[in-house]
Amino acid sequence: MITLFHLVANPDVRLSSINPKLHLEQNILATFNILEYARKHDINIFNVWCK
Repeated sequence: MITLFHLVANPDVRLSSINPKLHLEQNILATFNILEYARKHDINIFNVWCK
């Protein structure tokens, strides 16, 4: 059994208004890439914490 932990994100909310594209890439697309990796490698355990 493999468990993935994705605990990294940019917590600076001001960044989303200054540079929304960078904020999107660092938070949402990074999470999507990890989920895609898990899907492609049959990793069926994924723990998610959201703040």
